[in-house]
This record gives sequence, C-alpha cells and structure tokens, in this order.
Amino acid sequence: WVERAQAQLAAFDDELPIGLAVEEVFEQASYTNQRLRDVAISLLMGLVLGVIIPWLTHVFWPASRYRLRVGKLVPFVARVVTDIVLANLQVARLILGPRRDLRPAFVNYPLTLQSDFSISVLASTISLTPGTVSAAISADRKWLLIHGLDVGDEVALIEQIRLRYEEPIREIFECSTP
Repeated sequence: WVERAQAQLAAFDDELPIGLAVEEVFEQASYTNQRLRDVAISLLMGLVLGVIIPWLTHVFWPASRYRLRVGKLVPFVARVVTDIVLANLQVARLILGPRRDLRPAFVNYPLTLQSDFSISVLASTISLTPGTVSAAISADRKWLLIHGLDVGDEVALIEQIRLRYEEPIREIFECSTP
C-alpha cells in the first residue's frame, strides 16, 4: 500500500502547477495550522492576563467614583461589534458599488454626557464604526463634530447615535456614580 500511496502522490504532484510540490502544500498547511494555534494561544493568554493583572493590582489603584455595570456593558459591546461589521459591509458597498452617490457631511452632535471618560468612550465608538469619525469636541464639551461618509439625514444620524451609543454609555458609566 505504501508504493500505491507514493504512486498516487507522484501522480498528484505531476498535476500541480510548476514550482509547487505536494510537500510544499503540506508544509504550508502545517505552517498555517501552527500560526492559528499561536494566535489562539496569544488570545487566550491576553484574556487571562487581562483579567488576572487588574484583579491582582486593583488594591493599588485610586478609588474610582464609577461602578462598571457589566450587565449593560456586554450587550453594548455586542451591539458595537455588530455595528462595526455591518458598517464595514455598507461602506464597501458604497465604495465598490456601481453608484457612488456619497453624501459626506460634518454633523454637530449635541452631547448630553457629563464625564470626560464617557465622552471619550462615545467618540471612540463613533470612530470605530466605519463611515463615521469623531473630528473635534467643543471647548465646553457640549458638541462633538462628526464626519459621516454618507449622511442622508443629519437628524436621523444624531438620533441613531443617541439611542445606540450615548444612552447605553450613560447607563453603563454615568448612572452608576454615587
């Protein structure tokens, strides 16, 4: 059976493009598997260290006036990740599609968040979502300038950001202040 297997491999090897051998295909597969294992190990190690280090060192941190509401944070993170994926698809469709009727615009977003941390989380969330970017914040922290790649209705964009991002951020961070 060994001779038969070697003959089949030789026949398969003859059908491959010039410069590519069966051994190379197997080596590439082995390399890819090893890299995927390395990535999985790195992610697991990052997760473990990301939990253990703060837990071990929290006694050295200054007391925070905020209490994180994990029950509200998990659905918010899931919503943001989903929005990032969907926005990537929408931006790709806008850019690669047959019609390029982009309506870029700057929008002044009225902030109702109070703390700098909450405002930073909102600005970062907006910038993480493809097609929008936080461009500036007013000196009095009342307005956030947002650039949108395709803004059809400014009022609808403001309302969408308020409902999907700003209100949950307020519930997660600002409603938990003493």
